[in-house]
Amino acid sequence: MKTKLLSLMLFVIGFTSFSQNNLLYTISRNVDSLVIYDTTGGTFNIYASRFISGAGHTKSIGLVLNPNSNEMFILFEDGNGEGSRRIGSIDTLTGVITDVGMVGNMQHLAYDFTTSTLYSVGANAGAIAGLYEVDQSTGVATLLPATPGGYGSAIVYDYYIDSMTMARSTSFHNINLTDLNSSSVSHSFTDEGAGAVIINDSITWVYGRAGPLRAWNKNTLIYTDLLIDFGNSTHSMTFGTPPLLVTSSNGKEFCSADGTVLSTSSTGTTYQWGYNGSPIVPAETNATLVPTLSGTYSCMVDGKLSLSITINILPSPVVSFTATPNPVDLAVDPTGNVDFVNTSTSGHAYDWDLGNGFTTMTENPSFPYTSVGSFMVTFTVTDTINGCSASMTQTIDVNNTTGIAEINDEFSIYPNPTNGKVSVKVNSEFDGYTATVLDMNGRELNSFILNKSTGNSFNLSNETSGVYLLRISNGDIEVFQRIVKK
Repeated sequence: MKTKLLSLMLFVIGFTSFSQNNLLYTISRNVDSLVIYDTTGGTFNIYASRFISGAGHTKSIGLVLNPNSNEMFILFEDGNGEGSRRIGSIDTLTGVITDVGMVGNMQHLAYDFTTSTLYSVGANAGAIAGLYEVDQSTGVATLLPATPGGYGSAIVYDYYIDSMTMARSTSFHNINLTDLNSSSVSHSFTDEGAGAVIINDSITWVYGRAGPLRAWNKNTLIYTDLLIDFGNSTHSMTFGTPPLLVTSSNGKEFCSADGTVLSTSSTGTTYQWGYNGSPIVPAETNATLVPTLSGTYSCMVDGKLSLSITINILPSPVVSFTATPNPVDLAVDPTGNVDFVNTSTSGHAYDWDLGNGFTTMTENPSFPYTSVGSFMVTFTVTDTINGCSASMTQTIDVNNTTGIAEINDEFSIYPNPTNGKVSVKVNSEFDGYTATVLDMNGRELNSFILNKSTGNSFNLSNETSGVYLLRISNGDIEVFQRIVKK
């Protein structure tokens, strides 16, 4: 089971060529040979055959490559029956097995190169059905919890979806290796799965004990015969060299505002990136590429063509807004009021952070800035259809407050913060001014005329906790004070 976070993973996507991954290694239960097919150009010609020997080998059961080390593991019997099956390392040039240890009644092998983990499955009723993790130094197999039952499934690590695929006689099961949840799809290939290899994000080659080698398209759910005569009881297959991969730092579908970086699994001295099957012009020759268009990307590294990556870039809103006035001069306009207008080209939901502790979801808000300083306003727009968001930031500069401090000294508001009732005390200069209570959306809650002699108050008991504004004005002068309702 995987222990690392998926967010740290690089997603591997796409396929353009067999040129770097053309030797297909196969084993048979009934023939003591390692048969190697050259699949260049989609053909299947026998390239070589190695007699398998060593470690008491009597029957071959499973085969897989560790692409991180180029070591090829073999699951085999040594004459002591199914319950004593073993794993070893096989030399692909000589066919000689170096024993690792007893794995038990297992069948087939798969390798997750992103975590360097070897897997197998229970062979039959002599073992508990399910997916097992195999210790590569001892051969000890540990059953993983919550994996599908059933015996003898061909298994293969599908790096396109970071899952273990189990090919059964009537269905494919995909097991997420992080949470071990599984999903399945039915198919009409009725033979027991004897071997499977991943070709690209759509195609899996699969072979049944008595049937032809077939290409399974998991998008269309259609099989295509590739090789009718695929040997007698071929029981496992694996490619012999690791492919050159293109990886994406942000998955295969992402928002344009987030972006991604493409890179290759192996480094080189020369690079040529391609888009939709053709070299990018002007030439992109760096080790990494930041794509700006949806489509299929590949890279030629030192003359070797990579597998491709197909990405889908979702459009993020192009965010912009105006703030008027900016800068704000309180000596000219004591209200400090700033009108914000959304000028973005797309988007459906809006979120303003006004830089002073206040936020609003109004598309075109107005807000008073009555304190001198610089306020960083961030406007975020979300496309609610594709879920993409983008932001823009602008600084609101508020200049000198000549006269405002003196005016503020002429009245007091208490208690502040308050549980409900608020009193306003003023001197004679403010006698007759209008006091207006506003919420942060500009809604007027109360209005009254200030009177020095009788006293002045209002009540926020029925309002929700938060920040409110008290505006005191006479038509020429406006002063704002914040009031906090507990």
